[in-house]
Amino acid sequence: ELTLPDTLTKIGERACAMTSIREIIIPRGVRVISKGAFGYCRRIKSLTLCEGLSEIGEGAFFLNDLLTELKIPQSVLKIGRSAFSGCRALRSLTLCEGLETVEAEAFSDCESLREVRIPSTVRVIGRAAFPDTSRLTLICDNPEAIPPTWNLGKNIRIKRAMR
Repeated sequence: ELTLPDTLTKIGERACAMTSIREIIIPRGVRVISKGAFGYCRRIKSLTLCEGLSEIGEGAFFLNDLLTELKIPQSVLKIGRSAFSGCRALRSLTLCEGLETVEAEAFSDCESLREVRIPSTVRVIGRAAFPDTSRLTLICDNPEAIPPTWNLGKNIRIKRAMR
């Protein structure tokens, strides 16, 4: 388990990359998780991201074999390129209202994902942000009016959110 101080506001580039950390709690004070901060930490089983975090950087959690569920807090505005790419065991992903940008390949190769609800606040979805597979369904408020800034693969299914 990695215990970070509450006074920490930023986790620097590759700060904990390639370590054998199994459990991480990102404290409320952290606003930014930088590029590759936990990249290649293949044994993370539990990841808690607290409110207050606003940006998850490029490749921040790249290539993790054991993480199965993830909730992105409401305070997060941007998920960087390849932030969770290669998290193949990830089955449950919760994106909260407030999120604006999901950059290219953010969740690519997350082949266990089956359903993801896209918040109404999302304005941009980068190229290959989600696996391009018919096994994945994206749920959104208005599938007939998907913004041109959503770069979705042609095999992804899209359906209307139930109200």
